[in-house]
Amino acid sequence: MRGGAAGGRAGGRQARRPGGAEEGARVRAGQPLIRWDPAAVAASGRSPICPVVALDAPKDALTDLREDGDVAIGEVLFVWS
Repeated sequence: MRGGAAGGRAGGRQARRPGGAEEGARVRAGQPLIRWDPAAVAASGRSPICPVVALDAPKDALTDLREDGDVAIGEVLFVWS
């Protein structure tokens, strides 16, 4: 897997990973938060399915939801307003 989850622990401190953002950092629209290689994950015998969870969002804050199906690079999954 290239990159990893946004943030991470290293020696008790947050570590910045390639393509990631440190915990608590401000990010700009369109900024990549994670990078990974689903083919490499599948080849290692793990599932390449990656759930996306919007925590602490009021019910009406998420619009233009992508309900199912494959997603292309750069395709919008949802808008959080």
